[in-house]
Amino acid sequence: LSKITTDMLEDHINQRLANGITPAGAGLELRHIKALFSKQVKTGKLVKNPVSGISPPKQVLKPIRFLTKDEVKTLLKKIDNKDFKDLILGYLNTGARRGEILSPNFTWDHVQFGLDRVKIEGKGDKVRYVPMNAVLREILERRKAAGKSTPFDFSYSWTFKKLAKYYEAAEIDNANVHTLRKTFGSLLLQQGEDIFKVSKLLGHSSVVVTQNHYADILKDDLTNSVSQLESL
Repeated sequence: LSKITTDMLEDHINQRLANGITPAGAGLELRHIKALFSKQVKTGKLVKNPVSGISPPKQVLKPIRFLTKDEVKTLLKKIDNKDFKDLILGYLNTGARRGEILSPNFTWDHVQFGLDRVKIEGKGDKVRYVPMNAVLREILERRKAAGKSTPFDFSYSWTFKKLAKYYEAAEIDNANVHTLRKTFGSLLLQQGEDIFKVSKLLGHSSVVVTQNHYADILKDDLTNSVSQLESL
């Protein structure tokens, strides 16, 4: 290990990238290698960690895929199953991640009718609250009155496969369950909602995450804002 240099490790990572590993994968590999050398330094077997001078490969963010209002309308028209349409509208009106409003993660205890909100337990057991709009309230009240054991008693695998068929019927490409969450955020931002509020509703760890995910939308919004000065 003492013969391994920073240059050698940089060449290794570059070779891995050239062979097809993703920047994220290379970064993860680099962290593991760094941990290995850190342990050697800690035990006194090495004087310096050769990974310390290497920056992880930059990751290129993929363009966000969300549904337009017309695509949402087309999709909903194609869904001929009332229960499934309720679920899709649930996603669109909460911005929930794929498993956050499915059983057993989401029960009637999470639906707070008296406070007009739903409780969503996200990543790392983080809890957030999303207000119930009229659409979501109508769906949940109706399903509650119908005696449903949980608001949406569906498995993710079933949901994924069924939605894929409806996307195909609606001729919507490159979309999945997570696209509905992205659509929730994008529509709010396009309607002029404050990015800090949208970030909180989505349960992002920071507003920076939201900015990165919706960079294109925010760029267009800024461009439109500045263009208003042309009338001065």
